[in-house]
Amino acid sequence: MALTKVHQRMIAGASANVLDFGADPTGVSDSKDPIQAALNSQDAVYFPAGTYRISGGLLYNSNNFIYGDGDASVIRLDNNTNANMFFPNITLGTEVSPTNVSVDNVSFKDICLDQNFTDPAQWSEPIMTLVAVSAKNMVVENVHFKNPEGDCIYVSWSYGGQASSVPPYDIDISNCRFSGNNINRNGISVVTGNQIRIIGNHFYKMTKTDMPGPIDLEPNVITETITNVTIASNTFDQCHGSVTTYIPSSDPLTYNSIKNVSIIGNVFDEQIADSPYVPEAQAYIAVYNAKNVTVSGNCLYGARDLGMAFSRSYGIVCSNNTILNTNLGGIRILDIFESKIDNNYIEIKNDQYNSTDCYGIDIDTAGLVLANNHAMVGGSLSGNTIVSTASTPTNNSGILMQGNVTDLTIDGIVRGFALGLYWGKRTDAIGTDLKIDLDVTQNTTAITKSSWGVGGVYPSTLGKFNLGRDVTYGQSSFSASTTKDITGLPVLTTSILTVSRTGSTGAANNLTIECPTDGTVRVTSTASESGSFVWNIVDL
Repeated sequence: MALTKVHQRMIAGASANVLDFGADPTGVSDSKDPIQAALNSQDAVYFPAGTYRISGGLLYNSNNFIYGDGDASVIRLDNNTNANMFFPNITLGTEVSPTNVSVDNVSFKDICLDQNFTDPAQWSEPIMTLVAVSAKNMVVENVHFKNPEGDCIYVSWSYGGQASSVPPYDIDISNCRFSGNNINRNGISVVTGNQIRIIGNHFYKMTKTDMPGPIDLEPNVITETITNVTIASNTFDQCHGSVTTYIPSSDPLTYNSIKNVSIIGNVFDEQIADSPYVPEAQAYIAVYNAKNVTVSGNCLYGARDLGMAFSRSYGIVCSNNTILNTNLGGIRILDIFESKIDNNYIEIKNDQYNSTDCYGIDIDTAGLVLANNHAMVGGSLSGNTIVSTASTPTNNSGILMQGNVTDLTIDGIVRGFALGLYWGKRTDAIGTDLKIDLDVTQNTTAITKSSWGVGGVYPSTLGKFNLGRDVTYGQSSFSASTTKDITGLPVLTTSILTVSRTGSTGAANNLTIECPTDGTVRVTSTASESGSFVWNIVDL
């Protein structure tokens, strides 16, 4: 439960009633000027039940406390008027020469802000409901944002080429409702800021298809920073897009612009469409160019594309999430470092949108120019349960490894996929320093690899298996009486070693195999053989 930040003006001091300034609660007369007079006269401004029509935007001041009687108190902008509803009453400089000003200790509580935007043809991106430029110690609680045009809440140090040198700090957005027609920009946009908490809100039919999503953490340039953000216990219902952290791809890779973000205990239900805004990360939760991000305890249902995507990031902890009825994939990993993807439950059912290729977890390079040419470096991919309930499992993989991986542990449970683990769909997919221990029940095919690289051995039968580290698994030819040792394996108490040759049967009949007792497998030929030999070890 979110805690309310209580300012002194909430419990003491005079309060201005907008009716006393001539505001019309019937919505017939324009109440813009009377409301502005009230905002300028007192810190606390009360809106009794009614609908207050305004013909243009309002300016709020430091220490303003704007409150009403919940949904019964409505401030409504004239239909399709291209104006910010609330903007801080401060004088901004340029982004080159910003002023040193802020708006402090502002609260919006128990009120409905209706931007009244209904015509997509009139859409203008920079028209917001509440602009929080250089806001410090702001509380937005139990506010209903209706029919937005741009962002419902825009948090930044600048707007429209004007700027303050003071970044937003200490922003609480809690127990609010965001309801639109899927024709607005974003629900909440954060361009820069520190100590931002977004807790217990409900997002309904938010965001245009070409926008990031209901919550967007997106610096305009890498010199802007977003730090210490909590996104918790929110509900996302029939929205486009996702919760997104994003740095424009044209900027150099950095881990300092977005960091220390927690996305915890949220519920996502019936995504209307994914967003192409971040093409590498079309998901309910898309983390792109960020450091130290925790994604835990979320429930995601009905993603059109992906449940989660992590790209160009460091220190990801993705744990104890439930991803259900997703169409393409559960989790996509692209170029992340020192991260953990642990103890998640993923259920794939791709019948709804007729996708032919789907996966539980995809470790992928996807054509990116990567920092170290690896999809995942360090950490673990452990304890995940991945289940497919698709009626046609062809081309479905529990874990699809399409990128280079280094120093990685993989274990968990895979059920109902055509391929439990498919490694090497991309020709550059290789791996080193791997430990793999999966419990696999598959429909048709064993673990496979389409193009050989360096590292790893691969089981050819169903069941639990254990793969060694840094093992050479291919041999182009054997001469008579040639011995090949495979070293670096764990000691296996019970093991099965199978040997096959591409395009030929009976290769195993020409080889003598000594199974490991000390971490070494010895293969000795009894005849000259050529071709591509592959050996697989299964620990049952």
